[in-house]
Amino acid sequence: MLLPLWPSLLAALGWNDPLLGLVAFHSTFNLLGVFLFLPWLAPLERGLVRWVGRRARDPDPFEDVDPKAVEPALLVVEQSVARLGETIRRRCLDWPDRGALPAFYRDYEAITDREMRITAYLNRVGQQPLDAGQTARLQRVRQCLSEWVYACKAIKDVVDDLAPLHDSRAPALVALDAALHRGLAAALAHGAALDETAHGRAMAQLTRQAYQAVEAARAEGISVLNLVREIDACGRHWIRGARAGSSI
Repeated sequence: MLLPLWPSLLAALGWNDPLLGLVAFHSTFNLLGVFLFLPWLAPLERGLVRWVGRRARDPDPFEDVDPKAVEPALLVVEQSVARLGETIRRRCLDWPDRGALPAFYRDYEAITDREMRITAYLNRVGQQPLDAGQTARLQRVRQCLSEWVYACKAIKDVVDDLAPLHDSRAPALVALDAALHRGLAAALAHGAALDETAHGRAMAQLTRQAYQAVEAARAEGISVLNLVREIDACGRHWIRGARAGSSI
């Protein structure tokens, strides 16, 4: 339809350059295509969602609770944070080998995605009229969520060292891997004392063991001292979050 009229239109505009005419034709054709399809984008999206579905994700029960109903909203979001905390605890203690790194990163992305959804919901609850007790509960939930996600982030930051450490067959590194895992498991265990000072003492002992394994680790490209620092941070963040969560 457009092509037979195009030479006359170019002549009317005074464009005699064939190359310029070709560029103008293709640009006009593309723009018309965009405008023709624009009204159909929303119906196409709805159709695709209906037949294919959105990206699968864990359901969040709080999404069905109106944040204006403050008490039910706080109760259901506290339960959601507790479930996310258990997911984080398992992920922090299940150290991946090299082959499992992609799965670890997918799990971490899912955790941070849920954190953002919960945080957005907490912000909506915080915009409602709250009494002093509800305000305190909201602050504790936020602290618990933040600390637990930071605990997982600490592991994520050194997972590229954790994986080769977990795979290593060097005796010093095998021993260090087991000792670090025991130390972190003690901090993250159900019913743990939540004593940050005791955790710090245990990590100080592990740091001394890590110094003895530096040469073996360097040979395999592993930064064990940084690894111990991040595992220490993981335990501390977890303990702080668990203390906040224990009063929920």
